[in-house]
Amino acid sequence: MAGLSELLIILALNGFAASAIILLFRKTRMVAEVITLFSTIVSLCISLYLLANLGSPYEVFLIPHVSLLADKLSLFFSLVISLVGSAVAIYSIDYMKEAEDFARYYSLLSLFIGAMLNLVLASDLIYLLFNWELVGVCSALLIGYWWGRREARRAGIKALVMTRFGDIGLMIFSAIALYYGATNIPSIFSSHQLFSILLPFAPLLVLAAMGKSAQFPLHTWLPDAMEGPTTVSALLHAATMVKAGVYLMLRFYPMLAMSAWGVALLLAVSLVTLYLASFAGLVSMDIKRVLAFSTLSSLSLMLLAISLGEYYVAILYLFNHALFKALLFLVSGKVEHTFHTRDISKLKGLWSQGLRLETIGFLVGALSAAGLPPLSAGLVKEELFLYMANYFTNIEYYLLSFTIAFLMSLFIMRPFVLSFLGAPIQGVSHQRERTPLMSGVNATLIALTFFAFIPTTLMANYFGASKLSFELELLPLAGVLLGIIVAFTIPKIPVIPSAWLRKIIESSLGLDVAYNKLGETFSSRLSSLASKLNTGKASEGLLGMSVLLILIMIFILVIQP
Repeated sequence: MAGLSELLIILALNGFAASAIILLFRKTRMVAEVITLFSTIVSLCISLYLLANLGSPYEVFLIPHVSLLADKLSLFFSLVISLVGSAVAIYSIDYMKEAEDFARYYSLLSLFIGAMLNLVLASDLIYLLFNWELVGVCSALLIGYWWGRREARRAGIKALVMTRFGDIGLMIFSAIALYYGATNIPSIFSSHQLFSILLPFAPLLVLAAMGKSAQFPLHTWLPDAMEGPTTVSALLHAATMVKAGVYLMLRFYPMLAMSAWGVALLLAVSLVTLYLASFAGLVSMDIKRVLAFSTLSSLSLMLLAISLGEYYVAILYLFNHALFKALLFLVSGKVEHTFHTRDISKLKGLWSQGLRLETIGFLVGALSAAGLPPLSAGLVKEELFLYMANYFTNIEYYLLSFTIAFLMSLFIMRPFVLSFLGAPIQGVSHQRERTPLMSGVNATLIALTFFAFIPTTLMANYFGASKLSFELELLPLAGVLLGIIVAFTIPKIPVIPSAWLRKIIESSLGLDVAYNKLGETFSSRLSSLASKLNTGKASEGLLGMSVLLILIMIFILVIQP
């Protein structure tokens, strides 16, 4: 076990070390690229090895409140994070080759991946909370990477502030656990006394998940997060920050399952978010925002599965979502890189303009997001619908399964039909650049997404979920097919005729506007703070962030009993 423990420590420290090394050699682009790529590939290899050689779960204790846990769930998430992180690192070499402040980008990217790895590997609530906050700070700085643009700065601040509201839940839960000396996560579940003490506070964990995984009413930051580089969007949506809330629900599933209030809250917010995101996706004309709304709906499906007791369905759908969402974002990144726009109305006939690989990639990703069998994501989604039939009444099941399948299918296929098919728009120029690494990553993700049933089946057996039937439910399947047909036959007809109503729907029934007005009262102070932390200079930005995080850790160590 000693050798495995050492590998686990390397896996945890790898991203942090890479971030520091990049800052030391921040003048050399190749060093930043190679260190980031080497770090993510090492993490991927270690995750695979540990997952394959895991016997019984084990912990590695470093210092008080800093310990690591290796079990099936933590190593599965490590694999997903490292896999998508490796793809993004390779893709970034082409995508960010013109970026002047490359050191800040690669250093933050490595720190982001490292923080997420430590979040899922943490066996102590305090260390989990530390990395939970570090993930939030890194994501805000990466979303606001192009700090010279007002929209990017606002989006970064918005993500940081809105997720903090949800973080209050985890902070209070951790403080209560610290008071009772129950911060070791495995000990919480092995001790009936500790479990009983913390059980009434399980809804606080749901609140935390609502913030990080962007669930109603804390969901409006995610569409605006598209202001960052597409590589950041791909990593954030497919494997890091927004998956943190899902991870928290899976990690504390035994407690959540026994909390009636927690289950009810999770069920309600996931269904509300799913429908809000689906309707918003129907009216948005920004291809990356459509993908953001798709992420919202997919996260809602995972959380819905957890609330219904389908732990393994949530895990398998999360894996498939990581593949097809990374594919969709990186394909869209190539399109934006070529045409310098994300506006669907200005993109037309991309297939006929030579973007053949991107067209195939978006189609495979969109069909997976739509849930079309026999693609793996479609089969896993059908499994969720099968269990919904056992939970809801017949009328509720018919209504929910059909409308969810129809809306999710229609709104993700709509940008494919509008942008990739048909004749090109006259007068819209583009410049094709040779980007072999971007194309190579997209081709690999196409293959992984298309043949995802193979690793999905292996994972189902690994987690002991071989009982999953992967049977087809006719009603949701009909909804998926109808959504695809409607998208292909009448793509130009607005689903919502009223322009005013479309604006209201895309702003989440006015919630986004209300939040923005509320934020105006203290936005100047937040902008000033963000400017100091995100000056565009890697050393200054990371120094400010590091000081903030050190102060948090000192506070935690001082108040411990």
